[in-house]
Amino acid sequence: MRKILLVLVICLPFVQASAQESNRDIKTGFRGGFLNSRISTLENDSKQSFYFGLQMPIKYGTFFTLQPEVVYNKRGAKNIEIAGVTENQISESHKVDLTVGYVDFTAISKLTYDRYNVHLGPGLAVLVHSSDKKAGIMEVTVNFGAGIQLSSNMGIEGRCIIGSGDISISNQENKTTGSISFQLGTYYNF
Repeated sequence: MRKILLVLVICLPFVQASAQESNRDIKTGFRGGFLNSRISTLENDSKQSFYFGLQMPIKYGTFFTLQPEVVYNKRGAKNIEIAGVTENQISESHKVDLTVGYVDFTAISKLTYDRYNVHLGPGLAVLVHSSDKKAGIMEVTVNFGAGIQLSSNMGIEGRCIIGSGDISISNQENKTTGSISFQLGTYYNF
């Protein structure tokens, strides 16, 4: 993950410099905040965590902005009920917690009116660590939300991220499932 962030920090100024020649308003910035997530198809409780990352809003006119992002999300769930069978063929269940860390590569389309904006875009979440060795490698995500611009460089936003992929838990059969996460945070552009 450090290598990815280092490459982005090195490359973003060059991308910004070349884009300024094309009369598009391009900035770079940081975003981060609170994250609440759970696994959508299993019985579990939500897990609270954080997210942080880089963004590069590219403004096309007054109303539309394309915003590529690379964001680290620490997702998961608590009290996931795992069914199992003991050596004596007795059915029993127990609860486990799951923590997964993803780097999300997202392309957000922002529609802006006055200080308010609406977000929608696809993403790809790549697993970088997990508390369970059988966790899936990636998720395809759909992101939507809204935000308020507080100043020319800073704002607050809320998003919902719906992911679909292989989130397998130990001793459970492999199946395609997904996650749902809610983000509430702030951003700052340079």
